[in-house]
Amino acid sequence: MCRLLAAWLRDGMIDSLNDVLHAFAESSRFDPYLEKVSSGKSREHDDGWGVAAVGYGGNPSVVYQRMLEPIYSENSLRILDLVARRLRRYSEVYVLIHARKSSRNEPYGQDYTHPFMRLMDNGALWFAHNGGADKEALARVLGVYPWVRVDSELLGYFIMGLIDECVSGGGGLDECVGKAYAEGLRFIPGASGYNTGLLALVSKTASLYVSHKVLGNPSPELAEYYRIISYASREAVLAGSITIREYMPGSLRKSLNEGLLEPGVYRIGAGGLTRVASL
Repeated sequence: MCRLLAAWLRDGMIDSLNDVLHAFAESSRFDPYLEKVSSGKSREHDDGWGVAAVGYGGNPSVVYQRMLEPIYSENSLRILDLVARRLRRYSEVYVLIHARKSSRNEPYGQDYTHPFMRLMDNGALWFAHNGGADKEALARVLGVYPWVRVDSELLGYFIMGLIDECVSGGGGLDECVGKAYAEGLRFIPGASGYNTGLLALVSKTASLYVSHKVLGNPSPELAEYYRIISYASREAVLAGSITIREYMPGSLRKSLNEGLLEPGVYRIGAGGLTRVASL
């Protein structure tokens, strides 16, 4: 149970980034969808957070930060302000941010916060997930010990490994992402989400993706919890967990076209939201 957001912004819309990040933090402080699906037992995503971003003012510049404190803590909000201030230096930015709500059976600590990173020979990948995965099956495939790993971490390394292998073999990134996500689908249990964000930096080119699917026959409350909302204009495209809709400033929402994503894998960027694979 987590919250995530992927965002591409350029030019004047970058000035709105601080509002977007703080809206995401507030959506993690009190999530009415989580409260509803947990029958009132939980309402916040308080087990750490992380952000990965690429900004362009010429060559790409990377921002990567993870913390164990809740994203809405005073210290975390100061860090978010620093991240936003840094990214306002650039003319175009790609951002992936995640707030974690861990289950009691999963490891806890800063190293287990998302996004998870994989270095490539010619770039890097960052992965964040909202949902569950078959950790034992993934651990067998990856040849690792499962109980010091997070299920989403192993899912991310599986998907990022396939993408790395495919790109290194000459495949196009969109094609490689689509194939990897199709393979990853088999590790998602029923009534769980395959909602993810993926930030790629290959050579000097950043690409941002978001996926959405709920497996099996979820309850109406769980299906609602896993919905992905999008906002788009010529200078900004955002897609993430439905809760952010409750906290986005009205002035910002009015300047963007709102929608809900159908199942699939989407690339986020100057062309809007482009589906690169079905799920």
